[in-house]
Amino acid sequence: MDTNLGRDGFTFGHGYYVARNNPDPAVEHSVARQEEEEFFNAAPWSTDFAPYQDRFGTRNLQTALSKLLFQQIQGCLPVIVDKINEKAAHIDDELSTLSAPPSANVPYILCGKLHTLKDRIRCQIEGGSREYPLQKLWTNIAEDFKRSLTKTRPTVRLLSESDKESISHGRNDDSECELTEINQPPKKLKLNGYESSPRGRPTKQSTGYLTPHFDRFTSSAKEFSWEESRDINRESASAGIPQQINPKAIDAMNQMSVMHWQEPMVAFIDASHRLVKEALLRELKEVFAQYHQTELYRELRRIIETYLEKLRKEHGAHVQEIFNIEHQRPFTMAKSALDQETNAAHDLFVRRRFEARANHFLDLQQKYIRGDPRRTNEMKKLGVDELGVDLFTLEVKMMATTRGYYEVASSRFVDSVAQSVHTKLFFKCRENLVEELERGLGIRDQNAVDRCNELMSRDAKRQRRREYLMRQKEKVMKAQQWLTAENIAYEQDNEPRDFGSEIKSQPPDK
Repeated sequence: MDTNLGRDGFTFGHGYYVARNNPDPAVEHSVARQEEEEFFNAAPWSTDFAPYQDRFGTRNLQTALSKLLFQQIQGCLPVIVDKINEKAAHIDDELSTLSAPPSANVPYILCGKLHTLKDRIRCQIEGGSREYPLQKLWTNIAEDFKRSLTKTRPTVRLLSESDKESISHGRNDDSECELTEINQPPKKLKLNGYESSPRGRPTKQSTGYLTPHFDRFTSSAKEFSWEESRDINRESASAGIPQQINPKAIDAMNQMSVMHWQEPMVAFIDASHRLVKEALLRELKEVFAQYHQTELYRELRRIIETYLEKLRKEHGAHVQEIFNIEHQRPFTMAKSALDQETNAAHDLFVRRRFEARANHFLDLQQKYIRGDPRRTNEMKKLGVDELGVDLFTLEVKMMATTRGYYEVASSRFVDSVAQSVHTKLFFKCRENLVEELERGLGIRDQNAVDRCNELMSRDAKRQRRREYLMRQKEKVMKAQQWLTAENIAYEQDNEPRDFGSEIKSQPPDK
């Protein structure tokens, strides 16, 4: 008997427990337990087997089993706590997408949401933080707009056929040497916006832009020739004095230089409006997260999109007028800036013209390939005797004047169009959008409460789902409260276990 009651003779080491039950089912449980207690208080249980008193009786058996169960709970506790917290988080996430049912405070709730939306729109428009990056992103778009006008700036073909003939006829020797092929680095083949290296590995072609909105504006929109400039000057001539630059010719070339501005301008306006629309709809989605399936959210989105479309049309007409002014009547009062840009452009064209003519002469002479340092020294020795008189001195001045005006006018044009984004888009969204929402929703009318209830009402299926989740939430909160109150001693590294954050308390249904 001692061996049976002891723990050493069993695999699990728990030993035996002895219980006595009354076989009569009519006897109450309390009476049976009292009889059992009197039975084990008599001999031999209280005498010979006294050391095993804690193993006699149903109550001792229940206590032992409770301890074993408690130990099992302790072992499984980390998993249990994790699952409870996981379920709590899941309930919180889904409840955040289900709005509370309408109540008498619906107008107050809606006005509070609209006020929050207004504040977040203001923060987006004003920028200044990582949380609201709209202004930073828009600045990149504006810089790309300016960069696109630089990339598409008209150029001029430096060497004309007349220059080549003049240099060829002015050579001192009578040889009939043809232009030889100059060894050039292998060109990269372009394929679908990618460049193929000599080894055949495709590499992404860099456009130099910060955003993708201007990727198609990568090269000059127009290439003038010296003969074309001469013809424009002759067609505009009104005096009989030759070799004079006619102001009308300059105006005509200026107009031709800026006529391509409309496409980058439209791309800039479209990108700006698209950026603002995405930001506003994102804020709307976050502020009204619990109302995505209601008429309210659909109506708010419709009003915002309609309002932005109206602003886009008004803004488009405004910038179109700015472009028409620039294209139809070239004008500037910035004389000092124009003179500075014109002189810089003239020096550049003269230098590049000389290099082009000198290179052509040396190519005919078959002297040194391009890139050879000795070729540079040879170019310095060339003058009028070898290259002849420049046939397009007047046209170089005309092109320099056009380039100077382009630099001044493009800077002004970028500033005007970019400034219009602030006045025609940013300012109106910040100051007028929420008022437009209130007016469009009709919540200022006499039947405001009924209108709000109509907008914020939910469908029956989602309402049942919310009620179910609220019941589940109550159960999970009770489980978390029990774990906290009992403070079950499961230790890790001799530290009490942290059961994690409780499920979020939902605001009362208003």
